This record gives sequence, C-alpha cells and structure tokens, in this order.
Amino acid sequence: MISALKAGRIKVIDNDKQTQYFTIGGGILEVLHNQVLVLAE
Repeated sequence: MISALKAGRIKVIDNDKQTQYFTIGGGILEVLHNQVLVLAE
C-alpha cells in the first residue's frame, strides 16, 4: 500500500512505546510486509 501524506504532523510509536511527533511538509507512506516506510519533507 502506498499513500500520499499532506502537510501536518505525524505520530510515531516505537517498539519501546516511546511516542514522537514530526512536523512534515508532505510525502509518501508505504506499508510492505508489516513495516512502514515514510518519505517526507
């Protein structure tokens, strides 16, 4: 699955349950084999 990302904020929760927020200007998100790849400005 590939999806476009609009400008805004994304929330990331890692394996240790740590939460991080990132402000992005847009980009793409790809999900493949239960892994997520985000390419963003």
